[in-house]
Amino acid sequence: MKLNQIFVVPALLGALLLSACGEKEAAPEPMQAAPVAAPVAAPAPVVNEAGGYEPSPEERVLGITRTQEELDKMAADVRASSP
Repeated sequence: MKLNQIFVVPALLGALLLSACGEKEAAPEPMQAAPVAAPVAAPAPVVNEAGGYEPSPEERVLGITRTQEELDKMAADVRASSP
């Protein structure tokens, strides 16, 4: 039985390798050029202000989620206490 395993496994691996490295199918025909797309609209103007996701009242976590007013107050306190 062991002799069978010694020959069968390498034979299967060899067959797999030969089939993978064998002749490939003929190359498919080259694709035709895509039609020219319509002009793209101008991009939206860049806004340099913060934005993003605003959590709903149910999603707010007390002590963790802060409103912009709370953040502004904290920043003002830090600026006032720094030399």
